[in-house]
Amino acid sequence: MSLLSRSAPAGLVADALQGSLSPTPKTQEQRQKESISAEVKQLIKASPYKARNFTQAIRLEELDPAAAKRLRTEAGVQTPTEKAVAEAAQQQAHEHAMQQMYAQGIAMQQAQLL
Repeated sequence: MSLLSRSAPAGLVADALQGSLSPTPKTQEQRQKESISAEVKQLIKASPYKARNFTQAIRLEELDPAAAKRLRTEAGVQTPTEKAVAEAAQQQAHEHAMQQMYAQGIAMQQAQLL
């Protein structure tokens, strides 16, 4: 209707003239997915972890956790859970190294006694 009355946005008119206008309207779900996709692209471009914009970072976490994790990794930022897991792994590696050194010390003492 707005195409006929010439009150449509220029982009819509151009699409109609080029023949790229879909004969069936998009569903609410399709429009919502496109909107979310556009917002995710905008958030990725803004790089919220490097800019320290926590509002944008939280929004990106909600919309696309995989993209958020990739950006966090690139920025060198860890969530508290990731940090705890990394610290636990580091502690376990340290304890393993200490046990190996202890075992080597015992082996050296036994070799000297023989």
